[in-house]
Amino acid sequence: MPDFVRQSLIDLADLQTVRRLVEWEGLYAGLQESRVRELVMAVNEIATNALIHGSPPATLRIWKVDGDVVCEVSDAGSGIEDPMAGRRRPDTTRPGGRGLWIARMLCDGVEIGSTEEGTIVRLQMSASNSVTPPGEGWLARAVRGG
Repeated sequence: MPDFVRQSLIDLADLQTVRRLVEWEGLYAGLQESRVRELVMAVNEIATNALIHGSPPATLRIWKVDGDVVCEVSDAGSGIEDPMAGRRRPDTTRPGGRGLWIARMLCDGVEIGSTEEGTIVRLQMSASNSVTPPGEGWLARAVRGG
């Protein structure tokens, strides 16, 4: 059972508030500041995707369970059709198409699901894994293509 749950409807005008809420909850949950920044960036990317590509309403939920911070962004859209979305390195010659990939590089876990109500993207960051060993951070993974 989650230790706490925060829920908020979001729109494009709220993205700064979304970032501050994720930052506060990440710090409160015990994430290292660098991991909080990564989580904030990942949630911002996914929330922006939900608001631009999905259908309203878009909702953010945040909770902590078993030492992990979980952020879930949902919208009423029809879903993400490409099963490989965010798993391949984006084409750098084209704009966009980086949000899910960035989230996968930054977070310990990313799950995407669709229901009759819409699309859900769940991001997970482990508080117990707050210190990333040298050469294993998101940038190193991105350079290696992982």
